[in-house]
Amino acid sequence: MKIELILALALTTCLWGEPLSLRKRPYDGVVHGQGSAMMIQLQEMARIFEWKVLHVNDAYLVETPPETPASAGQVFVFGQPVAAEESDSGIFVNVKEFAQAAGLSYEWNGGMSRFEVDRVVRTAKGPPTSLGAVGGSDLVPIRDSETGLYGYKSGKVWVIEPKFAHATEFAYGYAYAVLPSIFRVKHEKVVTGYRTTTEVKTDPYGITTGFGDTKFEELGYTQKKTVEKRGKYGVISTTGEWVCPPKFERGVPAPPRLYDGEVMFVADHKGKSYLFTPNGTPVRPWDPQKDVPENRNLRRIK
Repeated sequence: MKIELILALALTTCLWGEPLSLRKRPYDGVVHGQGSAMMIQLQEMARIFEWKVLHVNDAYLVETPPETPASAGQVFVFGQPVAAEESDSGIFVNVKEFAQAAGLSYEWNGGMSRFEVDRVVRTAKGPPTSLGAVGGSDLVPIRDSETGLYGYKSGKVWVIEPKFAHATEFAYGYAYAVLPSIFRVKHEKVVTGYRTTTEVKTDPYGITTGFGDTKFEELGYTQKKTVEKRGKYGVISTTGEWVCPPKFERGVPAPPRLYDGEVMFVADHKGKSYLFTPNGTPVRPWDPQKDVPENRNLRRIK
C-alpha cells in the first residue's frame, strides 16, 4: 500500500508539475514539467493576465505580432518567440519564457514551495510592486526625489530623464505624460479707494469764478501674484519623444489601451471625451459604457 501511494504521488507530480501561483492565486489547472521546463496552457495563461491571443496562419500571437512572419505552430508573446508544444489539451507554453517575454516576475517562493508569476513594476525604493506594463517594456516611471519630476528607468539607469509632472507605464510602446506647470509672477494693483481733485478757477484778485474738471485718482498698492499655467497632456514613445504633442488640458491619466483591437487613448476634445490614435487624431466620442478597454488592469503611477 505504501509503495502504491508513493508511486501515485510520483505520477501526479509528473503529470501536473510543480505548484504554481499566477497573480497571487494558486493555479489549479494543468501544468507539465518542473522548474524552468514547466509548461502551461497558452489560453489559460493569457486569460489570467487579460491578454488577447490571435491565431494567425496556424501561429499563436499574444497581443503584439512579431516583426517577421511567424511559422505554423510557433508562439510569440509580445513579439518574442516562446517555447511551445501541442497536446490533446491544447497549446502549452514554457512558463518562464512566457513571463520573461511579457515582462512578468518569475520567482521561486521557498516558503510556499511554489513558483510565482505576477505583474511587476519597480519603484525607486523598495521591492517590486504588482502592476506591470503591457508589452514587456522594462522602462518604469520613477519620481525623482530631487526635482519631483517623473522619468523612466531601466534598472538603476535613467533612460528618459525626469521632465514630466506625471507619467504612466508604457503600453504597446506608448505612455501618457504631462508637462510640468509653468509659474510666473504677475504684478497687480490693488485699489483701496479714490481721491478726487477739482480745479478751482479764480480772478486776479483770488475770487472764485468757477470750477474746472474733476480728476479721480486711485489709491492703493501693487502686489505680486504667482500665476500657474497647468501643464498639458500628450503621448510619448519609449525614446521619450512626443508622438502626440502635449495639447490636451484634460484626459484620462492612463496609458493607451486596446479598443476594438486598435491602440487608442482617451482625452478631452471640444468639451467631450474622445478616443484618439497615439499621434493625437480624434477617432470618435468615448462612451465609457461601450468602449471598454481590453486591458483594464493598467492605471497611472502615482
